[in-house]
Amino acid sequence: MRHPERAFGELLGASLATGALLALPLAITLFPGRLQQALGGYDTIAAVCAAALGGFGLGLPPLGAAVLALTLSSFTLGALRAWRIIRRTGRALARHRPVAAPRRLRAAAAAAGVSGAVVCFDDPRPLAYCRGLLAPRIWISSGTLSALRLRELESVLHHEAEHLRRRDPLRILVGRVLGEIFFAVPLIRVLAARFEVAKELAADRVAVRRQRTARHLAGALYAMGRDPFPGMTGLAVGGWSVGRARVDQLAGVSGGADLLRPSRHAAVLTLATLALAAALGAGQAARANLVPAAIVDAIEPALRALAYHSCPLPTAGMLI
Repeated sequence: MRHPERAFGELLGASLATGALLALPLAITLFPGRLQQALGGYDTIAAVCAAALGGFGLGLPPLGAAVLALTLSSFTLGALRAWRIIRRTGRALARHRPVAAPRRLRAAAAAAGVSGAVVCFDDPRPLAYCRGLLAPRIWISSGTLSALRLRELESVLHHEAEHLRRRDPLRILVGRVLGEIFFAVPLIRVLAARFEVAKELAADRVAVRRQRTARHLAGALYAMGRDPFPGMTGLAVGGWSVGRARVDQLAGVSGGADLLRPSRHAAVLTLATLALAAALGAGQAARANLVPAAIVDAIEPALRALAYHSCPLPTAGMLI
């Protein structure tokens, strides 16, 4: 069973590694001189510069223009898609106005240890979710109070309390924004979805452990699952949802539903994007004379004897 902390760590690690690989050709394009200095100064790369130009040819295409165009378009599209999620989430949740919590909800909140962190709102549908980034709260609809028995309501609050304790709304937002920014790398979105499944299963395990039975949580899943979270798909909020993995876990069925795997299309697109970034980075590294001498020697040993610096490329500024 995958732990949510591990799943979230994998998501962040993959995002950082992907971002570094995608940013490499851009960094070489914008700061070739700085990188040359950082690698040992201009004098020490004279022979490597001539060897690299001789080995890779002086007629290389303007990769810098392609790098800038791809980076700008990807960042702009990704930022717009992420902003759309944030705006849609805010608009959807703004319709939920808090009302006075009835005695029954206060009693269940006290039993679940979340007194003062529960907000009731008027909606006939059975809805429950954890909302808020830095100071999250548990939001329970009036429809939930009508649909659930007291112990079932407590199980929902135990579940949502785990999301509150781990600040899962913030992590959900981070995962979905990363998935949109790196839309050309579908693996990131798969890892974000894997985290969301893992944190739901973990919260269910906490609820069952605290109540020492799965009966009340199963009843809540059945009652609330008949009316899914309408209009909340694609929002950055940890809304109550019923998935096969949750039902399987309560039933004691061991399966791999929580270990979401990328489709073949997603895997191919991810590999193609990373390969393109690596190719652009290698091409710009060669044009900026950042290729190590050992690699140049391996490509063309005859260039080892070259000791002059005839490199026409700029040592500072943009490399286009």
